[in-house]
Amino acid sequence: KKRVVYALDRSSDRLKLLQRRMDQMIPSDHSQVQVVPHHKDFLRTDPADAEYKSLKGILLDPSCSGSGIFTSPDRSTDNGNKTDKSRIESLSNFQLVALKHAMSFPQVDRIVYSTCSLHEQENENVVAQAIEANSEWEVVAPKCLDGWKRRGHVAKGLSKEQAQCLIRADKGDDTNGFFVSYFERKGSSDSKTTKSSSAVDLLHVPKGLTLYNGEFSTTSAVKSGDSSKKRNQKPKGVEGGKISDKDDSSSTKKDDPTTQKPAVKEGNEKAISKKRAKKLAWKKRQMKQKIDRMQKKIADQDAEN
Repeated sequence: KKRVVYALDRSSDRLKLLQRRMDQMIPSDHSQVQVVPHHKDFLRTDPADAEYKSLKGILLDPSCSGSGIFTSPDRSTDNGNKTDKSRIESLSNFQLVALKHAMSFPQVDRIVYSTCSLHEQENENVVAQAIEANSEWEVVAPKCLDGWKRRGHVAKGLSKEQAQCLIRADKGDDTNGFFVSYFERKGSSDSKTTKSSSAVDLLHVPKGLTLYNGEFSTTSAVKSGDSSKKRNQKPKGVEGGKISDKDDSSSTKKDDPTTQKPAVKEGNEKAISKKRAKKLAWKKRQMKQKIDRMQKKIADQDAEN
């Protein structure tokens, strides 16, 4: 029996983009998974709709401030002024309504709520208010991220134990900032737990794209002296639309400028390399300054709240 994924977005442009990506990763003739895109507002969906009678889980990734997008600061709508504070409050209200709506589907027993924001107002505060309003739901630590060290904040309405179930990524985590919370309907884990397949088992991954497949589940066992080596290891490659245990060396060599023949004379190569290194260092300094300013604004706003 196929697993059916209903993908909802009220933006026609985003839905078209999603459709293109799904066509790449999950062909229409896939034997195990079917993605059904809907040009629809999630808040207008009826939990009693017969189409969703077999729905068991919801992944809710609502609009947010984008304050965790370090690699593209210009995409963040958060500049720390009064207008932005008002917008963050409006966003958190919308996020809470969306999460409560997800919890209202009677047949659903798993929910993931995620953002690319660093604000407690959009993350822990939303989680706390949602479980306060819906006592049949509880936050649970996701098993696939047991080894992830950075956890949620102890905010109003959340205990230390509940905060430890929440996942955060911040500056220094080798990725953009994000927040993930996982909910289960109380009692569902004992009676309805079924063996799940990994994304690698279900998807036809396009060449050149790698997927997370539990790598962080072993990070806690890595010694500190080996951490840099572990981080710098190349991910497993992808060959013929399927995950391979070998690196895609041909693709790497093609894209790696260090393996290509120089297009300039040897006498000028050192000078050009020096200019590139200087420009790269300048860009890194500029990015660090932007991130530091953003982090300071976020800290100031959270302190005020």
